[in-house]
Amino acid sequence: LRTTVSLKSSWTSNSYMQILNSKAQQFNSNMILVNAKIMKKLLQRASLVYEPSALWNASGLRNSNNRASVGTNKFFRLDQYLSFEVNALNGLNVELAGKHSMSKHINSKKVQYFFMDAKATYSITKKRVDLSLSITNLLNVTNYTVFSITPYQFSEDQYPLRGRMG
Repeated sequence: LRTTVSLKSSWTSNSYMQILNSKAQQFNSNMILVNAKIMKKLLQRASLVYEPSALWNASGLRNSNNRASVGTNKFFRLDQYLSFEVNALNGLNVELAGKHSMSKHINSKKVQYFFMDAKATYSITKKRVDLSLSITNLLNVTNYTVFSITPYQFSEDQYPLRGRMG
């Protein structure tokens, strides 16, 4: 097989009561998740893998008419992974991998990141030795922000990252 494609999706809907400010409140949450994967063999020695993943989430307090109130949280996240691998010579394998991550909350600006890593390995079969060189964070991203959402709270967490390493 030279090309493989897969697609997965799910939809989740929750309705529940929660105590907020000493009062029982009804919350609803809806989420759609779509994942795909495409693997392609190029010639005899190369392969390409692409994996996108998208998440839509809306949650919030419901009013007496069972409609969303003004405080509804809406969130979208798209992650994309791309990998190119080549078996250049017998025993030499080179891989370049990249990831793009984008998040958007209804009340904040879009946040996106690009990450890229490279790896080369060489196997000396007669001596049972593997040599490996990895370079991580080629684009030198040093700060990462992650959003999380619940029906009544939105949070933004920031993490410092190591710079480029080899």
